Amino acid sequence: MGRLTSDTVVTVPEPPSAPDHGPVPSPHPLAEGSAGPAADDGPESIFDELFATLSASSAAEREMNSPAASYEALFEADEPEGPAPAVVAVLVAHDPGVGVEETLVSLRTQDYTALSVLVIDAASADGSALRDRVGAVLPDAHLRRLEENGGFGPAANEALRSVQGASFYLFCHDDIRLEP
Repeated sequence: MGRLTSDTVVTVPEPPSAPDHGPVPSPHPLAEGSAGPAADDGPESIFDELFATLSASSAAEREMNSPAASYEALFEADEPEGPAPAVVAVLVAHDPGVGVEETLVSLRTQDYTALSVLVIDAASADGSALRDRVGAVLPDAHLRRLEENGGFGPAANEALRSVQGASFYLFCHDDIRLEP
């Protein structure tokens, strides 16, 4: 388990850049399926041919730029290449009860590969006992002990000062249970 001192900074790998999702669809003056005025049986003019070509290319462009047909289709797209964004689960604890081990197990069983855990000990009466409890269940977790308990908010803010490079933070109290 990594032990943090008051001047230690945890560095998390930089996340990949966001993928480009292409141009935003633009509105078209012609209604869907409209091909313009009906052609007469007479000889085609250059304008009729031009109109047919423009209508066909406009329909193809609408099809390419249309939003996904369904919610499920959004998840069928190729995954962006590169590592997953770094997430730090910040567990704020002050004299936690018997359920803190369950909380730690629920964090350990997460299948997200870029998840790190930082336990902020908000001046528990027996900090070494919390360190031992965390180490027994989640040995890779980082532990940061505060000298005074200013409450959940100030303790959680300590994570923002202690961690660099995280894309996201998950702030937790010591009595939550996460689903895997």
